[in-house]
Amino acid sequence: MSIRNIFELLIFLTLLTFFSSLFASYMDKVFKGHKTILDVFLKPIENFIYKICKINTKEQQNWKSYFYKLLLFSFISLLFTFLVIQLQYYLPLNPEKIKAPNFFTNLNISSSFLTNTNLQVYKPEVTLSYFSQMVALTLQNFLSPAVGFCTALVLIRAFKNKACETIGNFYQDLIKMLLYVLLPLSIFLSIIFVFEGVPQNFQKYKKIQTLEHFDQTIIGGPIASQEAIKIIGSNGGGFTNANSCHPFENPTPFSNYLQIFFIMFIPAVQFFFYGKQIKNVKHSYSIYSSMIIYFVLTFLININFDFEPSKIIRENKVDTYFGNFEGKETRLNIFESSLFTIATTTVSNGATNCSLDSLNPIAGLMAMLNIELGEIVFGGIGSGLYSMILFILLSIFLCGLIIGRTPEYLGKKIEGTDVRYIMLALMSFILVILAFSAISILLPSALKGISVKGSHGLSQILYVFSSAAGNNGSAFNGLDTTLPWYTITTTFAMLLGRFFIMFFIFLLAKNIAVKKKTFEKVSFPITGPIFCFVLFGTILLIGALTFLPAIVMGPILERLNFLNGIYY
Repeated sequence: MSIRNIFELLIFLTLLTFFSSLFASYMDKVFKGHKTILDVFLKPIENFIYKICKINTKEQQNWKSYFYKLLLFSFISLLFTFLVIQLQYYLPLNPEKIKAPNFFTNLNISSSFLTNTNLQVYKPEVTLSYFSQMVALTLQNFLSPAVGFCTALVLIRAFKNKACETIGNFYQDLIKMLLYVLLPLSIFLSIIFVFEGVPQNFQKYKKIQTLEHFDQTIIGGPIASQEAIKIIGSNGGGFTNANSCHPFENPTPFSNYLQIFFIMFIPAVQFFFYGKQIKNVKHSYSIYSSMIIYFVLTFLININFDFEPSKIIRENKVDTYFGNFEGKETRLNIFESSLFTIATTTVSNGATNCSLDSLNPIAGLMAMLNIELGEIVFGGIGSGLYSMILFILLSIFLCGLIIGRTPEYLGKKIEGTDVRYIMLALMSFILVILAFSAISILLPSALKGISVKGSHGLSQILYVFSSAAGNNGSAFNGLDTTLPWYTITTTFAMLLGRFFIMFFIFLLAKNIAVKKKTFEKVSFPITGPIFCFVLFGTILLIGALTFLPAIVMGPILERLNFLNGIYY
């Protein structure tokens, strides 16, 4: 990595930190009901929505009511998305006359966008009409991150409130997130994308003949508008199968940096927002510092190993100055591809600007490990925050056991029941990944999907279920996920990975909310280097060791073979 790259990374992280902390102040005002600069435009719209939907904004809901409304809303969203795609042949804006996919593919698509995963077991350009892309998928790209953030708000209020059973109003939280946060940012970014050359039209696909006399189809469509919320909302599902590798989705190095920045923007903002909500900004900076350290370390490991040539390339004296360029876009360099990869896997965003399947073994491991740790380093919108809080509570509980004190966090005691809910939330995610991966290895019908035998084949299977359960959406595309086994099992993995964890988050919030605040004279510090070290250690201990056997048989064994020139 060059001096220029180091300079670019420092500028990127500085800008991210500065603008994230500023925007967190704006979001804090939004959810506290204070006046904001957008009120003059958005307040009338907000009030109109409350009026026509008959939403009582003064109603405060308990955890059961809030969670029931969240589940009901999600079910209606799933059904709506499924029906739009199923009926797309008869609906407008379908110039290519694309028919509906089969039942299981449709269910997978609908579940994928509902859960903020955006795993794509289909080719969007030839599977979905413009209407389906706009009305079904783009709508879910707004709704799914908003639902995730509502869940995080519930846990925040549980710690903020003093012995109170109510945790907010789901519909009010949802509308505020959509109107005041996601919509303005998406409009802003989509306009920039149009200026950068991202198409925004409803034209039919054009068939041309290349200079080599081959026929080629040039797609069109409302790409810029979907691309913006795909990036901002921790979504990741592309308008094209190539995703952000495609020049229509990511045409220039500037658009590439913009995408990386906005992929990480709201996930970074939510931690500063958390500090303002609990009135402990130092705590949020400590969490943020831990995440930045982890992010930089994984990025450095990723880029270092992806520059490394294989034994065959070394023996044939091939020029390796530019690193491993297999599966990379020539308009982007290894630095830009590695930064994008680490950004999208630390954040729960499935966008890709290179082929993850072509990464060198340890570089691919870093992407996989980011997901398997629970995507808590920045993480998805809402999901990253509440997952990180789980690890914070677990860290404090373990330290309390070691020093013999009753663990407490923000004035509320962490008791055995709380820890059970924490572990159930974490274990449900882990078990979904390992169970589906183990079964896939044993089934001949599932093994047909791998493109490479041996350790890399295991990595392909492990990655797709990690991505599905972690609601990331990226994949090692050498695996044929169009096979019925993967289409059906990833659907279940996405739904379980989303709503099982949410259920235990609500149970934990219920427990925490009713507790009185009793600050101990001496308690475990939640700021400073000691806290960062303990949090970092707990994340690695729980996350990395859980998957160690699978990782050893997958990427690490592949790495040893890579050094010895052994390929399958």
